[in-house]
Amino acid sequence: MHFVQWRDTITAAREYLLGVSIELERRRVVQETPDNIQRSLELAAYFTHCQLQPPHMQIALRSAIGVFAKANNHAHAGRFARRLLELNPDPNIISQVRPKTSILGRTCETIFGSGFDVLGFCTKLVVY
Repeated sequence: MHFVQWRDTITAAREYLLGVSIELERRRVVQETPDNIQRSLELAAYFTHCQLQPPHMQIALRSAIGVFAKANNHAHAGRFARRLLELNPDPNIISQVRPKTSILGRTCETIFGSGFDVLGFCTKLVVY
């Protein structure tokens, strides 16, 4: 293998390890402190920013859509739905996700207030 191939393999492995660690932490938080919705949402959003292969990114985005919709944060669920549709998923997934994208255009207060920013917290918080 050439150096570039090794580097790419190590980078991919790092991203997958990070993604799995984030999702396991989110599941632990949900189980141990179910009232800590904000942390659960943060971790679900983090997971969608890992550099995964498209089929695995679809899984991460579908998970985030479910978590955010369950928390009545439909604006962000719609954003994740739009990202999912950009990956050209299976037609069955499209039919489930398309209605959530219409919510994206609406403005609503989330449980964090109107200033919650998915990308902003990714640079400020540390995943433990």
